[in-house]
Amino acid sequence: MKLNIYYQALKGVMEDGSLTHLNDSQYIIPITVLARDMKANYSTFKKKLEDPGKLTVRDIRGMAALIGIEPEALFRHAFQQQKLAARSTKKKA
Repeated sequence: MKLNIYYQALKGVMEDGSLTHLNDSQYIIPITVLARDMKANYSTFKKKLEDPGKLTVRDIRGMAALIGIEPEALFRHAFQQQKLAARSTKKKA
């Protein structure tokens, strides 16, 4: 499948590690485009990007296919983001 420029750019920043939060992907690809391509509701998908713990396996597989990366890589990215969020929550307590 030929990737469009949005997905190529997103793949690049995910692979080089400069994308720290999945929600920041909206600066590369509009969430409306990503949600449409995922055949997902915009509001629901936006919430999932803000809290990757809400992403389903189907979401991860679909996003990974669009971006052109392995689902495991996207899962690791989402998992790392969740770990960082959990640490910051513990520090606030």
